[in-house]
Amino acid sequence: MWLPMSDIFDLGVPGPSGNENDTYVSNDIIYKVNNLLNTGSLLRLLERVTWHNNLFYDTALGFVKQNEEGRYANGDYVVWDLVPRNVLRDKDGDIFIVDAEIAKDYRTDGTH
Repeated sequence: MWLPMSDIFDLGVPGPSGNENDTYVSNDIIYKVNNLLNTGSLLRLLERVTWHNNLFYDTALGFVKQNEEGRYANGDYVVWDLVPRNVLRDKDGDIFIVDAEIAKDYRTDGTH
């Protein structure tokens, strides 16, 4: 969803922010806003958003933990930066990925 900067504070109270994204909290909803400073390519960002929505529409099932902290792979994709600040868990234990680095895994040798 595209919002004009003049409407950004209508989302809620500013929450924790990083170099790439800002968050806004309204009741039990957290809005994550990409500030586009580190995007490089808008098309690349939209591709990553599509991958994210396809992979994490529910949970991160099917991924195998790799040797590096916060890094997982499933044979098709490698995701990393899945550390506590980027993963939310609700009161029922459901996991929500709010920020992840994602790349296609083009290797065919079985390593990730």
